Amino acid sequence: NLVGQAIQFLMQSYNMFDPDDVSTEKMTVCRKLGELYEQIGEYDKSMYFYGEAENSANTVNDLKMLIDIYIKKFSLSYKTDGKKSAIVYAAKAKKLLKEVSYPEGLYELIICLNDIMSNNRKYISYMKILEKVMKTIDIKRYECFYARMLVTYGRIICNKNRYKEGLSKLMKGMAILERLSEFKYIPNTLNSIGYVYSEYYNDIEKGREYYERCLSVSQKLNDLSSMEKSYNNIAEIYRIEDRYSQTIEYYHKGLQVVRVSRNAMIKTLLNINLIIANIEMEDFKKA
Repeated sequence: NLVGQAIQFLMQSYNMFDPDDVSTEKMTVCRKLGELYEQIGEYDKSMYFYGEAENSANTVNDLKMLIDIYIKKFSLSYKTDGKKSAIVYAAKAKKLLKEVSYPEGLYELIICLNDIMSNNRKYISYMKILEKVMKTIDIKRYECFYARMLVTYGRIICNKNRYKEGLSKLMKGMAILERLSEFKYIPNTLNSIGYVYSEYYNDIEKGREYYERCLSVSQKLNDLSSMEKSYNNIAEIYRIEDRYSQTIEYYHKGLQVVRVSRNAMIKTLLNINLIIANIEMEDFKKA
């Protein structure tokens, strides 16, 4: 997880390519640089390298690479509040998936639709999509995708108050991801399990346990998205317990991560929660 060093080596590799090179090797380096810059919150650089990979893929008509890049751009644009452009990238990926057999691209796109479908409360439509795919997927061949879909499905059905079934799906997905050592997907799962315990079962201690595990793993992975969510959720636990000094501290820790990640949605959420906490503390001027 030495991201800075990884970027240095990849940049050395990138600079050795001819500017007009459209080889698979150069596209792979560009895509990886895009992913790493996205991970550390340098989104302009991330989008630049995704664009480099996209241009090369267009030149050589590498449809699978184009699908991968459109999905990456969709996810990044939606996270940074470029919702209109995000929808355009998703549509481009969907169109290409009709032209080429690429199950991995299809599964990745479906999983990445989670935020946009959830935020628009299209739970039933999204549940039907996930159910259909999970019935037909080759589990042995695409076990990691299957586990991620179980986690995604578990979160969605919890929103429909089927939280016992939802928790079961989350736990099953978590077990598969741990067995496969797919660590980068584990923080999101831990966060979801913590939410079920704290919000549906009202088990504050169990919820805190999973949120703190999520924070610990996401810090090791430098997963900014999971870190900011963890800080917010731990702060919420402290607020329930009327431990306001820790509450404010953790909201501000979340905002410190947001300054790097520039996640507009989480920034708004953290500020709303700070308003509520300060009102409860009767610090109306600060609120």
